[in-house]
Amino acid sequence: AILSSRGVTVVPDFIANAGGVVAAAHSMDMRYSPFTVDPKDIFTMISDRLRGNTIQVLADAASSGTTPHEAAQALARQRVFEAMALRGQRSRPAVLA
Repeated sequence: AILSSRGVTVVPDFIANAGGVVAAAHSMDMRYSPFTVDPKDIFTMISDRLRGNTIQVLADAASSGTTPHEAAQALARQRVFEAMALRGQRSRPAVLA
């Protein structure tokens, strides 16, 4: 909040440093696949996801008038709720706060 009040944009660590988690999740999905994956494709996929998440968080923060950290937390909550709903562990909320 202090940095934001001074005009410093900070991308939260769980957005900017998620490459290892994304790679691990991808590896878990591919572990039983008969197809081999080119490491360049994995790096491209990770880069695309991290850039996309960063762009979305910064856009959400700007449109909602919040800090990037608050916008990132809201995005994370939304994605967890959606994943839980897909697995039948939670009903879909009408609107997320």
